[in-house]
Amino acid sequence: MDQQIHQLARIITHHSIRLNEGEKVILEVFGSAAVPLAKSVIKEIYCCGGQPLVSYVENELMQEWMRGISPDQMDCFAEIEMLKMKKAQAHICIRSFDNTSIYDSVPEEKIVLYRQKMMPVALEKTNNKKWLFTMFPAESTAERLGMSYPELMEYYCSMCNIDYAAVSAAMEELADMMRNTDEVKIIGEGTDLTFSVKGMHVSADCGYYNLPDGEVRTAPVRESVNGRVFINLPVKHDGKVYRDFTLHFRDGRIVEVTGNDSEAINRILDTDEGSRYTGEFALGTNPNANRPLGEILFDEKLCGSFHITPGQCYKDADNGNHSLIHWDLVCMQTPEYGGGEIYFDGRLVRKNGKFIKESLSVLNGGA
Repeated sequence: MDQQIHQLARIITHHSIRLNEGEKVILEVFGSAAVPLAKSVIKEIYCCGGQPLVSYVENELMQEWMRGISPDQMDCFAEIEMLKMKKAQAHICIRSFDNTSIYDSVPEEKIVLYRQKMMPVALEKTNNKKWLFTMFPAESTAERLGMSYPELMEYYCSMCNIDYAAVSAAMEELADMMRNTDEVKIIGEGTDLTFSVKGMHVSADCGYYNLPDGEVRTAPVRESVNGRVFINLPVKHDGKVYRDFTLHFRDGRIVEVTGNDSEAINRILDTDEGSRYTGEFALGTNPNANRPLGEILFDEKLCGSFHITPGQCYKDADNGNHSLIHWDLVCMQTPEYGGGEIYFDGRLVRKNGKFIKESLSVLNGGA
């Protein structure tokens, strides 16, 4: 396992954030399970001539702190965090992939306050810094998933250590196809969705922002989304799990939610005006990601999946939608989930989770 961790640390420093000598790197570590990888990353940063700026916190400490935060306190905290962010050239966050969330038992109004005050810091990071987010598995997670810890670690490392050269070439081809597309149409069990991506930036993300990675993403033209999409994988928001619900769109806006937990989901979508419009659409392209784990970092990369995102858009694919939330909602289209089809301007691109073009078959994995 030590060799696997060392290899991941090298991918993070050399491939993901492309660390240069003398650069300052903020390293945020959450939870004890993340420590082995964080230690290896620190060593690798020093080997590259970088300067790690390290913070470590346990989820239960964050929860206790967040339950009592005030606006003045958050103003001070955000100011300090912004100063750190502006001083650094890169940011790495490693969270324990366990069964807890920093938002567990935190009142909703405190979560909203935290997000509001920290949004400028988050945007400074995503818009102006090299950054990487990953989660490192805990043994308790393996137990919850019905896997042995070595089995979970093998799966995690296989998702992170993909053949980036081979996969990135196919992802760029897929991205070019999307760049030349006006209308995207998605058909599946409970899903009939149409929208435009005309003129929108398309990015092939292959290990530069997340580990594991593997998605070709853009943003729909804001008011172009019409139809319905059935979310058939469990998704989290503030630590709570939601499953099996349908979003109904009209002229870009989510006008109705049907299925499980519709009242709670509507409260999330009422966070602000932008939370009822979409800020991202992406196709999962990691060929080694074939098993949902119930965590969005992993599940949005699943081959045979797509995700659509109520809330904040990315700066590089700015469709004008802005929000405090960015909620990736994943739908699988492999046969065991009822299958489905994706069309670009009427041309079938993917059927039942598999890309049609032979040159894209490297992205199909076991889908």
